[in-house]
Amino acid sequence: MAGNNQQKKAADKASEEGAMKRLGKFLKESYTETRFKTTWPTKDELKHLTAVVLMAVILSGLYFGGLDAIYGVIIRKIAHL
Repeated sequence: MAGNNQQKKAADKASEEGAMKRLGKFLKESYTETRFKTTWPTKDELKHLTAVVLMAVILSGLYFGGLDAIYGVIIRKIAHL
């Protein structure tokens, strides 16, 4: 029974060390990928894409807000019948 506990502790320690090595490898590879292999947009591209996203958000908000208002009126009319 004592042998089983020692084996279990050794296995747990080995898996923890393996997990730490894997985490370190993951972080190193992530940094390398982000720093050297990623193509970052230029300042002009960033401004343009930000404007596109903002316009999409504003138009979506107006669209869904309008639908909500229309459906709200319809539901209120139905509820008062």
